[in-house]
Amino acid sequence: CDEKNIDGPSQAIVQQFLGQFTGGENGVIYKQDFIEAVLKNRELLAVLSPFYGIAD
Repeated sequence: CDEKNIDGPSQAIVQQFLGQFTGGENGVIYKQDFIEAVLKNRELLAVLSPFYGIAD
């Protein structure tokens, strides 16, 4: 997958997750690290998706 191109559902999941668990740009999880992890690991995205009502 193209790491520069984040699709809509992925972006929504990332934003919701970051808002709930990171407490901002430099919370418990660093924003860019999380985004890169999701982009490189579609299984992680699949695990998170059901919690946000987004399914492929």
